[in-house]
Amino acid sequence: MALITVLLFSFSFLLFATTIHFTVVLKKSKMYPPKAVIRKKIQTLSTFAVVSLLLGVILLYIPAG
Repeated sequence: MALITVLLFSFSFLLFATTIHFTVVLKKSKMYPPKAVIRKKIQTLSTFAVVSLLLGVILLYIPAG
């Protein structure tokens, strides 16, 4: 159970870092890739990051039985 929790937190961290990266790319983007595509990636990555973070927190508080 601890391994799954650590993996979820690590996955969440990587997704948040990638979201920050694409946010910086969005600010620098002039023509390609289109801003709508970058916004969609940011939205998808941040959604999965929040979901994996919440799952990790829930698993953290479930006692190993």
